[in-house]
Amino acid sequence: MAVLSLIFFSLAAACESKTGEATRKATCSAKSAAADETGEDGPISEISTASTAFPASVSETDLENQVATPPTQIIEKRLETEKTPASGQDKCPSENPDARNFAIGLCMALVAGLFFGTTLDLPTALMEGRFGEDHSKDIMDYVFSHFLGIFVAASAAVVLYSGVLGDRRYMPRRMILPATASGVLWGIAQVAWFQANVDLGFSVAFPIIGSLPGVVGLIVGMAFFGEVKSKRSRFWAGLGLALRWPGVVLIAVST
Repeated sequence: MAVLSLIFFSLAAACESKTGEATRKATCSAKSAAADETGEDGPISEISTASTAFPASVSETDLENQVATPPTQIIEKRLETEKTPASGQDKCPSENPDARNFAIGLCMALVAGLFFGTTLDLPTALMEGRFGEDHSKDIMDYVFSHFLGIFVAASAAVVLYSGVLGDRRYMPRRMILPATASGVLWGIAQVAWFQANVDLGFSVAFPIIGSLPGVVGLIVGMAFFGEVKSKRSRFWAGLGLALRWPGVVLIAVST
């Protein structure tokens, strides 16, 4: 039932993606039509020409260069700039990722799932004495070392990311506070997960922890970010939830 719920969630995501593509296509078509109409038939007013030739705030050197430039060249340059996007902002986004990108994404998701599934194996094995009896029997004694390893790995990933992309890296300052708040919430949840594994066992704790964040993310996305808009995607998402909840409960009670 849990695996089937993933299929329905994937169908919901596919329907939502198709809806988004249709919206983007319509927007791009409307923008292209408006740009073509403006470029062919739209006259250049005296105000726009004057503002292009003589901006409101320029240095003396720039002003001299602009005065020396014939107005016809300025107008032609402006038209070329408007019709030819320099940064790709006016181009329609790519619609369908190729099979290579899908395969890479799938492999990375499988590796991430493997790490997620084994993240607490070593602390639990140490606590249970599988590597000798000279280790603490309190699971909370392993929280600091666990968090320190995650911090070192994340720091190395950031350094590698910054080194590879350089100036093209995406690290806006406005994300610092949300990222910090997210980290605090994650830290509290991770500590609770340590204790849940002891009190409930892996077979109960992992299905709950692996399922509820996705459910909460789906609800938050629909309520606050306008996700899952179409009726068909909501139908598939509802079927996924209808299978996910009893699947988790059955896993828990089967122990």
